[in-house]
Amino acid sequence: MDFIFCEINNSDNTINKSFSNDLTINLNLRKDFNLMSSELLVKSESDLGSYNYIRVSELGRNYFIESITQISGNLYKVEITCDVLESFKLDILNSNC
Repeated sequence: MDFIFCEINNSDNTINKSFSNDLTINLNLRKDFNLMSSELLVKSESDLGSYNYIRVSELGRNYFIESITQISGNLYKVEITCDVLESFKLDILNSNC
């Protein structure tokens, strides 16, 4: 499944965020993956330190990166939480409120 690491400069409560510096990494999810918040183990030759956001179109979710810890060499632990506003923006914008 493709996880698109990117950078955002928008505030957390913004819908239609602007994305830059996309890096696509294919990851296999564990059975205990939580759609709202989770921890990923990522192998990457690229330095992930500047990324603060992940898009996963296959899940229909977008995530804030809460922390990135380099475990060793090219192995990183990435803690993420769901960006509910961006993940469900179509439902929000099309609601009759």
